[in-house]
Amino acid sequence: TQTILRAFDISRVEGNDSVPGTTVQELKDIYPAISAYASDAQLGTHLTSAQDELKLDFKKRGLPWSRIADLSDLRLALAFKTIANVSLSQIAQAGDRFEVRYIEFNARCKNLLDGLPLQTDTDGDGLRESETVAGSNNWLVVR
Repeated sequence: TQTILRAFDISRVEGNDSVPGTTVQELKDIYPAISAYASDAQLGTHLTSAQDELKLDFKKRGLPWSRIADLSDLRLALAFKTIANVSLSQIAQAGDRFEVRYIEFNARCKNLLDGLPLQTDTDGDGLRESETVAGSNNWLVVR
């Protein structure tokens, strides 16, 4: 009988110091007119929905939401997605101002995410192991 021993690295995954998200107040700071179209409670619901959409997109592309290192651009993309969702819920007829606003903010979110430099810290030592630019089709993260 022979026993074969092979070594392999194990690392503990740690999340960010801050949460990748935004607040209702930050939405109002980015787009002050948003409070005329939705209450704070409705904005919170739309914000949660937009965050879930982005999390699913990140998961689909193979990048855990909790391991993104630079959160500032991600917060802005989340705000744009939320404003787009609020505008989508207000559309009364094709071509109205809410549809135009929805298209504009949805495109801004997509453009920001497509060019977002994704830095990951996989072992929690504070150093970035990888950085890649998100593409529109897929994201490849090299460690």
